[in-house]
Amino acid sequence: MKKLSILALFSTLLACQSKTEQNTDSTHTVTAPESAITKSYCNIKQINADSTIEVDMIDFLQGDAAIEAARKNGEAIPDVSAKGDTTYSVANDYYIVNDSKEITKLSLDKNLVLDVYNEDMDGKKADATLEFVKKHLKFGVFILHLKDGKVVKIEEQFIP
Repeated sequence: MKKLSILALFSTLLACQSKTEQNTDSTHTVTAPESAITKSYCNIKQINADSTIEVDMIDFLQGDAAIEAARKNGEAIPDVSAKGDTTYSVANDYYIVNDSKEITKLSLDKNLVLDVYNEDMDGKKADATLEFVKKHLKFGVFILHLKDGKVVKIEEQFIP
């Protein structure tokens, strides 16, 4: 029985090897993977006529990361229990860190997608244009979707 199993295993290996050897003569076309899309939070400072955007990059933190950053900056909300234990929180479970006021200029992709909320602030999306976004710059935090150094999508972060 052992000899039969070893023989079957050896035959399988030979079959795999011969298929591999047959494929070495053929040519394969390999397509490079698409470059990844990265996301960055920002405050949009200006949208320019030359299809560029000027932004101030920020960190939009939620949960424990938000509380930790707010505590570090002395801006967390303390809550002392009857037992004297202190817990901390941040308003609406988010905290924005902006350590640098450096303005970054980025190109807008010709097929730019806009994903923003309407003027009613009711949580519904708008059929937006760049002009619409320009009017609401000071009210929002935006997520830039970047591919190959260009902005391919501007998404507004919902803030309660």
